[in-house]
Amino acid sequence: RLLELFEQYKPVVAASGVAVVVLILASIYYVRHGHEVNQRSSAIFREALSYYTYRVPPPGGDQVPAVASDDEKYQRAHALFQQVYDTYRTADLAPAALLMMANCRFALKQPTQALEAYDQFLSNYRRNALAAEAWMGKGDCLEQLARTQEAYDAYRHVYDAGGTFQGAAGIGAARCLLKMMESDPKHGNEAVELLSKVAAGTDPESAATARSLYK
Repeated sequence: RLLELFEQYKPVVAASGVAVVVLILASIYYVRHGHEVNQRSSAIFREALSYYTYRVPPPGGDQVPAVASDDEKYQRAHALFQQVYDTYRTADLAPAALLMMANCRFALKQPTQALEAYDQFLSNYRRNALAAEAWMGKGDCLEQLARTQEAYDAYRHVYDAGGTFQGAAGIGAARCLLKMMESDPKHGNEAVELLSKVAAGTDPESAATARSLYK
């Protein structure tokens, strides 16, 4: 009886077997391809990071500089980070590469382009662990572009969420409030209240800056 059933459903069994084999092979390819993508993207990311963090030696020294200026190092770093993001969009480091592209633009004194990159990051990776840093970068760009209210909103978003950047975000928000005092003096009281909270926080650097601004 089993043989009769097998003969009856033999085409279905064969098709199912082929489908299972295809799925297994596709899974193996996907895992292997993903591993290779992460390996290649990591190598380029490390090279980009080495340029980003490179310290150009002072002129007249014995060391031969890898780049001639800070602008050149950020340009090279940006090109490599962009290569990671454009070529390996599915890689684990793709979000970090996009954020670093924005940081490079900001370091190159291109706040408009940097802001576009930060907004792109927050649009694509809003729940990423690096989102708070992107919000901080967005606030810095908006502040440089004299879009003070929007900068305050970005800093305040980070401050209210808490976390690593809370102290720096509080200082940024207070700076914006002090600038907005020209149009509305009440912002001065808000700035004082916010700075007193940051000064009482656990981050020594932010607390020191907050006390200086408070005075």
